[in-house]
Amino acid sequence: VQTIITLAAVFVFAPFGLLPATAAFAARPLASLPLTARLLRTKCGVHARLLFDAQKPALIAAAIMGVGVSVLRISAEPFLSSIVMLPLLIIGGGVLYTAVIWLLLPDFVRQFSARFARR
Repeated sequence: VQTIITLAAVFVFAPFGLLPATAAFAARPLASLPLTARLLRTKCGVHARLLFDAQKPALIAAAIMGVGVSVLRISAEPFLSSIVMLPLLIIGGGVLYTAVIWLLLPDFVRQFSARFARR
C-alpha cells in the first residue's frame, strides 16, 4: 500500500515541480494514517489511541523543534551565510529536540543514558 501511495504521489505531483512532489511525498504518511489505524485495530486488536498516545511526546518535541529551527533561521539568516547556517540549524534542532524529550520523558532519558554509562 505504501508503494502505491508513494508512486501515485510522485506521478501526480512531479509535473508541478520538485517542491510540490517533495511535499506530497512528505504528506504520504499522513494520508495513509486512517488506513494504518484501521489495520492496526482489525489485524492486531490494538486501538489506535494506544499507538498515538505513545508517540505524542516525540511529535510534540518534533513540532517544537521545527518551530525553533524556523525561528532561528529567520532571525540568523541576514547575518550568516548558508554554509554557516546549515550546521547551526542542525545542532540547534538536535539540542532543542533533546531538551524537549528530556523534559517530557525524563525516565526514558535516564534509562537510555544508563545503558551507555555502563559500557
